[in-house]
Amino acid sequence: MTYATPSQFVQSFGLSEIADLLSDEQGSITPELLAEAVAGAFAEGRTDAEKNIALEGLKRLENALHETCKLMDSYLRNSVVLPLTNEQIANAPVTACCLDLSRCYLQDDDDN
Repeated sequence: MTYATPSQFVQSFGLSEIADLLSDEQGSITPELLAEAVAGAFAEGRTDAEKNIALEGLKRLENALHETCKLMDSYLRNSVVLPLTNEQIANAPVTACCLDLSRCYLQDDDDN
């Protein structure tokens, strides 16, 4: 079960902050590259290296969301039946919590 998507993460925190969180030591991921990776379509003229950087960043974001969902499930399992329904997710701050926790997870990411 996923409680938040990369697109929701972008909407909540903006491309610039996320690119900063996902940047490697060279800082080569840009907000534009990240936007293209999230959209699933790269601009003409993008090199394979640029695409790989963006896709690796997106993969790290997706991993952060997945790990956060597992953490949340381990906590929620004590009080509700899992998986949560879409209605339960919509009526509780589950998505917001997932996004905030994933943001913290990325701030402490060893790849940064």
